Amino acid sequence: MGNPNNPPKKKRQKPSKPFLSSLTGRLFETLLECDELHVPSTRTERYRNKITYSIPLPSPLSNLAEDEVNQVCEIVAAFPYANFFREVMVKTTRNGSVLVRVSVQKTDEVDWKDEFVRYMCKLCPSLECLVYNETETTARPTKEDPQHLLYGRTYVTETTPPPTNLTYQLSPDTFCEINHEVERLQYDQAKEWLLRYCSPNDAKTQTLLVSGRDVSSFGLGFGALEDDRKRRLFQDVVAVQHCGLVHADAVANFERHADNVNATAYHKTKQEMGKAICNHLSDTATTRNNGDQQNVLVGVMTGGRKGLDPNYVEYLVGAHDLQVIIYNSCNTKSLVRDMQSLHPAFDIEDFRSYNFFPGTKYTASLTLLIRRLPKTLILPVGPAGVGKSCLAESLIHGGMALKCWQRDIVFSKLRAEGVGLNKTKSQVHQDLLSFLSSNSGLLYVDSTNGNEEARRLYLKEAKADRVVYLNFHLLQGTKEEQFEWLMNRTQNRLGDNSDQHPAFPDTLEDQRKKHANILKGISYPTTIDDEVSTSKTSTLLLPCHPEEDIEHRSFAVFVGITCSKFLKEFVL
Repeated sequence: MGNPNNPPKKKRQKPSKPFLSSLTGRLFETLLECDELHVPSTRTERYRNKITYSIPLPSPLSNLAEDEVNQVCEIVAAFPYANFFREVMVKTTRNGSVLVRVSVQKTDEVDWKDEFVRYMCKLCPSLECLVYNETETTARPTKEDPQHLLYGRTYVTETTPPPTNLTYQLSPDTFCEINHEVERLQYDQAKEWLLRYCSPNDAKTQTLLVSGRDVSSFGLGFGALEDDRKRRLFQDVVAVQHCGLVHADAVANFERHADNVNATAYHKTKQEMGKAICNHLSDTATTRNNGDQQNVLVGVMTGGRKGLDPNYVEYLVGAHDLQVIIYNSCNTKSLVRDMQSLHPAFDIEDFRSYNFFPGTKYTASLTLLIRRLPKTLILPVGPAGVGKSCLAESLIHGGMALKCWQRDIVFSKLRAEGVGLNKTKSQVHQDLLSFLSSNSGLLYVDSTNGNEEARRLYLKEAKADRVVYLNFHLLQGTKEEQFEWLMNRTQNRLGDNSDQHPAFPDTLEDQRKKHANILKGISYPTTIDDEVSTSKTSTLLLPCHPEEDIEHRSFAVFVGITCSKFLKEFVL
C-alpha cells in the first residue's frame, strides 16, 4: 500500500482523456490511477451481499452476487403466486442472516401472505426479516411507500468491526450498497487515520460529526473508539441525516448503546443540516462549561452518488472547529466536485481507493482532509517575464482559491489617474501592506519579491501561518544568455498586449535598464531561511521553471501547496 517514508511512484495506465480539466480533477485522476494508493479486493466474483432484481428474473443472474443471494431470489421468483411480484431485493449480513423485500402489485384476487411466509421459512432457514411493499401499477414502489412486515423483524442486525463490536439495526432501505469486505477495509483505514490524527488530550474535547447513509455504523464504530491508553477519542457524537429511514435506524441504534456512545441524531433537510450542527455544538459547549478547553470537531461522512449538498459544504468550510474530515465516496464526479468546494479550507493529507464493485468500473475511495492553516502567504520570486502573473491566472482558472495582489496593476492604475511617481510608489507599498494584513486564506503577491528585507516586512505584516516561496530561477547559461531570454520574453508579452506588463517601460533601452536593476537586486530564499527563523511561520520552498509548460507548472504548485508530503511523492 506504500511506505510513507519512501513511497514508490508506480501508476496505473492513464485513460486517453482526463475526466475533468480542473486542478482538483487532475489531482484525483492521478490519485485514482496510483496502484500504491489502491486497496484491491480479494474476490472479484460472488461477493455482493445485496442485490435487486425485477421479476421475472433476468437470465443469467449476476455473477457478482453471492450464491446464497441469488438462490434466495430464485426461491422468491418460484413462489406459485409470484406473478404478482414486481421486484425482489435480498441482503445477507455478516453473520449469515437474510433479509428479503418483495414489491407486489396490489391485488385482492388471492391471499398469498401466510402461504408465502411458510414457503420462505421452509426454504430459507436463515431468514431474519421478510417485508413487502405495494404498487398500484407495474411501476416499482418508492422508498416513501410503507414497508409491511410479513415475518421476523423490520430490520436485520450488523456489528461494527473490532474493537468496538457494537450491533446495529439496518432496515430494508437503509443499508449501503458496498460489499462487506470493502466496507471493512474502509473502516480499518478510517480507524487508523482517526487514531493517528485525533489523539485525545486534556486540552481539548472532541466531537464526532457523522453524516450520510452510514451514520449508525460510523457513529457507533468510531464514536466508541479508544486509544492504546483506553481514553475515549470522542466525548460525544452528532449525526445529521436527511433520510427519515436512516434517521429512524440511527435513533434506535444510539438508544440501544447509550452506555457506550453519547450520540444525538438529527433529521433535517440538506439545507438545514449545518444549522442543526451549529445549534448542537453551541448547546453542548454551554452544558460542558469547559472554560479554556478547545472544542474540536471531526467529520466522517459519506458523499453518496450525488455528493454533498452545497449548503452543507458551505457549513463545513466555515466551521473552524472542524479540523479533520474523512470523506467516503462511491462516485468520482461528485468526489471531485466536493473536494473542489472544500479546497479553500482544507488540505489533502491522505487518500485510498477501493473496488466499490470488484470486476466493474466503479471505484470507492477515502480522502483525509486536514483544516488548512488560516493564512498562507505565497511569494513568487523572480524577474519580470518569468511567468509569475501567468502562474497566478492559471491557478485561479484551475479552481485554486487564490487572493492575488499584482504590483504592476496597482502601479499602472495610480499612474493613469495622474498620481506622481513618488506618491504612486508610496501608495503601492501601503496598498500591499493593507492586502497582507486584512486578508486570510491563500494570498499571492505578484511582484518581484527579490529583496530579502522587503520579504521580512511582508511576513511581519501578514502574520501568516505559512509562507510558500516560488523560486523562478532562470535557464542554465551565461548571464548574457539569461538576459537576452528575459528581453525576448518581455518583447513577446508586450507586443500588442501591453496589459501583460502595464508598468514596464516602452523602449528597449529602458527595458534593458530595468531588467538589469531587477537582476542585480534579486536574492532568492533558501530552504533554511533566516527570514522566518524567529517566528512560528512554517516555510515551504517550491522551484518553478519558466521554461516548463504553464499547466504542468501550475499543477505542481497546486499539489505542492495543497497536498501532504506523502501524497506529493505519488503525484509529482
